[in-house]
Amino acid sequence: MCLECLKEAQENLPLSDAPDQGRKKASTPIGDQNLLRLCKKYRTKSSQMMQGGGGSISVWGCMVGGARGPLVIYSGKVDGPAYVKIIEEALPSFIENAFESSNKNWMFLHDNAPLHRSKYTMK
Repeated sequence: MCLECLKEAQENLPLSDAPDQGRKKASTPIGDQNLLRLCKKYRTKSSQMMQGGGGSISVWGCMVGGARGPLVIYSGKVDGPAYVKIIEEALPSFIENAFESSNKNWMFLHDNAPLHRSKYTMK
């Protein structure tokens, strides 16, 4: 998939009108179909298909109950400082919108990926 295609899809994902969905763009089944349609549209017959080693696109997201947070799409490798920056930028607004201000009974969990356990991240 091309990076331009993913950027266009991210820009065109529908905004959620539900108050518990946060103020960022959310992934939806329709948005996922649009992403697939855009990727197929920009694929040319001269594009090389690679099984592996063709680069990487990563996605970070969060959810709780029925609320979905922002979908952050980034390319290349992400180190500890970049991961912390993603969390600092995306998580606070989601928490503000997903929980009442008096509710302090929530916990942030990660999937134990090496990046999430790096020395920099654990500071």
